[in-house]
Amino acid sequence: MSTRNSEVEINGWTTFDVPNQFEDLQKQLATGSYYVQNVLDLADINTRLQNLSRIREPKELLDMFSLFYSIAIHFDKVSITGRSQAVEILLRLTASEMSEAQRRIHIGLSPDDRRFHLNIVKMLSCLLAEYIIRFDNDQANKSSDFDMPAPKKGKKAKEAENGGKPILTSDSLRDKCLKGVCDILRSHIKALWDSSIIDEQFVKCVTKPCYHLIRRTDIAKNPIVKENLPLILTIMINKFEHAREASIQFIQAVKLYDSNSSLLITVLNSLLIDYQDTSLAIELLKEICETNFVAAQADNASAKTMATFIIDMARLDPHIIRTHIDQITDLLTAESHHIRVAALTALCSVIEKLLSSDELDDGQRKMRDDLLQILREHVSDVTAFVRQHCLQLWTLLVIQKKVPVRQYIRAFELGLDRLRDSACAVRKDAVTLVMHMVLNNPYFVVDSTRTQFEERQNDAETKLAELRQELDKLNKNIKEDKKIEEKKSQSDDEDSGAEDKSFDEDNEMNVDNNEKKETEENKEPNEDQSLQETLNRVKIEEQIIRVEEIVALFKDGLQFMDLIEQANRHVVNLFNSPTLADCKQAVDFFVNLRHYRLVLPNIEQSLRLMFSLIWSVDKSICEAITQAFVKIYFDVGPTIPSAGRKTARAGGAKKGKQTTSRSKAKAAQSDDDDDDDLKENSGDDDDENDFKRPMRKEPKVQTISRSKRGAAVTARKKAAVVASDDEDDD
Repeated sequence: MSTRNSEVEINGWTTFDVPNQFEDLQKQLATGSYYVQNVLDLADINTRLQNLSRIREPKELLDMFSLFYSIAIHFDKVSITGRSQAVEILLRLTASEMSEAQRRIHIGLSPDDRRFHLNIVKMLSCLLAEYIIRFDNDQANKSSDFDMPAPKKGKKAKEAENGGKPILTSDSLRDKCLKGVCDILRSHIKALWDSSIIDEQFVKCVTKPCYHLIRRTDIAKNPIVKENLPLILTIMINKFEHAREASIQFIQAVKLYDSNSSLLITVLNSLLIDYQDTSLAIELLKEICETNFVAAQADNASAKTMATFIIDMARLDPHIIRTHIDQITDLLTAESHHIRVAALTALCSVIEKLLSSDELDDGQRKMRDDLLQILREHVSDVTAFVRQHCLQLWTLLVIQKKVPVRQYIRAFELGLDRLRDSACAVRKDAVTLVMHMVLNNPYFVVDSTRTQFEERQNDAETKLAELRQELDKLNKNIKEDKKIEEKKSQSDDEDSGAEDKSFDEDNEMNVDNNEKKETEENKEPNEDQSLQETLNRVKIEEQIIRVEEIVALFKDGLQFMDLIEQANRHVVNLFNSPTLADCKQAVDFFVNLRHYRLVLPNIEQSLRLMFSLIWSVDKSICEAITQAFVKIYFDVGPTIPSAGRKTARAGGAKKGKQTTSRSKAKAAQSDDDDDDDLKENSGDDDDENDFKRPMRKEPKVQTISRSKRGAAVTARKKAAVVASDDEDDD
């Protein structure tokens, strides 16, 4: 302890303060602060380097700091061998100091120990950070001196030319210094500072080479830089409160040096995932919202990167987006379509992860409806790119069953409207949205028919009318009972007024007591009867509410079927589109909806029209039609079982054989009484259960084993026969 203090006091300084500029170390900035009194010349540098090969103790750096400082000042004049020797010594001292500092921190630090190790850490960090910048500048200057790049040689060839030793380059030494800085920060050195103090000069010193390297084109391809640079920035943001300055540097780097934006995205993801630190995300979001985006080609790349920032924030921590929902909605008016798409994606993430529960309060439900309204509005955005991505977001919500049942038809109409869009990419995603909305609809299953649907609706309406009549009858009886009670009370008052008032006081008291007993005895059965009537009325009203919701569901289901018919006509028109993608998307649409031919009988006619495309001149269309025919008529796919269907296994049959009667299942399904319908559909009491719907899985397809070539030939022949029969019928 005393040895360390005496070493410092002899030199007349007690602390090492990191300067704003590296050259400022040649003058004393404050009383007791370290400064370099003499800068060595090149001859002294070479002489001292030869005598420093055995230096290993970190405390020796206190006396030898001026040597390493002088090397940085005369960097261009010092040979590459001398620089390499200095780097190796610094890295050796770094490893020794970090090991000793961690041990001392673990057992406890005295004030003198804390100050000593802090000075050593600052010196090492300052030197390595400056060396990184100077090595990088040296490499950049050498690269600019050559007009024609030299032919590349392999690593082994270079080592062979150098006598088997690795080639010393400024890039390799720079990478070693960067790794040394990262090793210092990974050693949990924050304990050396007072917990309430943030050493801004140290933070600036360490992060300066990181932002310098980001300006280098394609530096992100360097594996050592890719590993260490994001980690340095992550630690400085998380431990040293560097988020505000980092957000400003990030925005500037994205605008000017977009090629290395992947490093910045890695920092953001690491903070959110590994450290659960949202400080950078919040500051970065504020900076993005304050940025003026212009839809120019030069600004397009930076807008893409900032859009990636927003999307990653929403994906990793949607609470940030929800907290700053107003700033995100402001981005919807940005001129850059990438920013508008990112804002819509962020809002969709909030709906998907935070506002899709069945237990939303009124405020959350209102926010969800407002966000869905924003998504509906931007389906008609002026830019086709935004319209396309907005339809993709709706498709994502539909597949994950995040669209409320009461807004399902409105969402379907969005896709129906975009089927006539002028952009092919938008039409393609509109067809996809309509297809998935049919496959995931909450109204019917694949083997339902419109007739069955209408019958169930009529039964529900009949049940609703009966319940309403019963309620009216009960209310009428209650009113009549009240009138009778009022008449009785009036007659009792008249009788009591006509009694003889000549009775003495004793007789009057006896009469009053008898009357009270009689009225109490009469009130008890009347109260029980009124309570029972009230309970019956409440029960009937609850049943009416449930049945009304069922009737509304049936009505929406029939309306949904009508909308599908409209979509069917629009998709069929795509067969005549001059764009090949439209035709293929239409074929895919009908292939995926092949199991719904019972619900939508017009699809069969559309399939026949589709098969007529087998005569198309385009070979890709002919191949698509052939594959579609095979999937529709040769793939054996079981339909999704409906409620009440039973699968019986014959007793004594061989293992693996099952007998399933489809006709019995349909009969059982059609014979279900109204009470079963009420039980199946009584789950949605209010808007909190908007997301409950029948769960279905896509049926697994079992293909008949045969040669693909033979199947294709057979399918093509049959498709041609079907098409020719249609022409003969016409």
